[in-house]
Amino acid sequence: MLIEQFKKDYLPYFLGIIVPALVNFLTIPILKNVLGSSDFGVYTYYLSILLIINSSLAGGINQSIIRLQAESDDKKSFFTNALTITFLASAFISLPLFIYSFSDHNELSFAIVFAGAFFLSNVYTSLLAITQSRFFSVKSAISESIRTILFLGLSFLLLHLFPTDSYLILIFIALFVSYFIASCYLFFVNRFLIIPYSFNWSRVANIGKLFFHYGSYLMGWFFFSYGISMANRFVLAHYYGKDSIGHFTASFDIINKSIIFLLSPVLLSMFPLVVKAHSEGQYVQVKKLINQLMIGEILLLIISLSLYPFFGFPILSRILHTPETTEYLWLNLEVIAGTFIWQIAMLQHKFLELSKKTKNMLLFIGVSFFSCFLVDILLIPKYGIFASGFGFITGVLLYLIMVFAYSNKYLLGMYKEII
Repeated sequence: MLIEQFKKDYLPYFLGIIVPALVNFLTIPILKNVLGSSDFGVYTYYLSILLIINSSLAGGINQSIIRLQAESDDKKSFFTNALTITFLASAFISLPLFIYSFSDHNELSFAIVFAGAFFLSNVYTSLLAITQSRFFSVKSAISESIRTILFLGLSFLLLHLFPTDSYLILIFIALFVSYFIASCYLFFVNRFLIIPYSFNWSRVANIGKLFFHYGSYLMGWFFFSYGISMANRFVLAHYYGKDSIGHFTASFDIINKSIIFLLSPVLLSMFPLVVKAHSEGQYVQVKKLINQLMIGEILLLIISLSLYPFFGFPILSRILHTPETTEYLWLNLEVIAGTFIWQIAMLQHKFLELSKKTKNMLLFIGVSFFSCFLVDILLIPKYGIFASGFGFITGVLLYLIMVFAYSNKYLLGMYKEII
């Protein structure tokens, strides 16, 4: 049964991300306290740019790897060619990122490290997708532990050994090294990728065409999806300066990552399973699993919103040294609600992914992003940080509504006909 297999796979993923999740949890307050609110805000600004571009490129490629590998007869050729595509695409995008970071920060060494960290982040995430496709859940978790521990430890060490006015390049050096070491580990895990590989342009082109038809829309989807959660910080930075968003990004990111820590194993362990089950015609089991998981996340949302004001908010304010005011309480509640709604939407839109309705996904997320951005630019200049969560909630809720309406009207009806 699919549900029993999900329960079996969920535990390794959940246990495996405890270490990286705790490290991520610690990274935010540690770096914020070491750098101060202003420098932390500048760092998160550039990190957000890297993450948005990385999610757009790597997201489309990686989802294509996981979704399309099930239809490939030659897994080794498929994975090696997919990795070749990642190398080529990452190198192509690294150049404009290098130019932007140099022109914006006016420091050559930072531009080199920033572009290099972006390149390795794409290589790493593609290797991670290959590892997950092979159901190596424990090894995937180990690689994430290596990456996060290295980043935090090396960042902390470099910031104490060298002048703090070079903090940006020091942190991105740590990011570069952490991605490099973790990628080396995943190369070792997937040892068949190290076997001498003769480049064949026609094979790469064929895989590239498959990725383009399935993943090109997903690249746009990932760009807009990250934009929904990060548009507010760019609007805040525009009106109030990069150094003004430290408190906001610290509280937003730690709440968002804490919820993702709890719920990401659901998506990580579920997607390869439902892809396999869908390809085998187990449509009833796929629908049943997704619906049960959605109900569970809705209940967690209600519990979290009820308990956070009394327990979570006072503790988090002291950890991050953020203002313990009603304004920040409401902002945190907005982030909690928005993050849970987004995770619920991620479950519902699996019906679109499985049916390869990526064009519809891009349309829905595009409408959601521009609605979110419009709310941000209308409210943030007038109400400041208090309004920073409204656009986020608007975007994710609108996306959930559109995906739910479409899948129930078209896709689930199609499932019943097939069944």
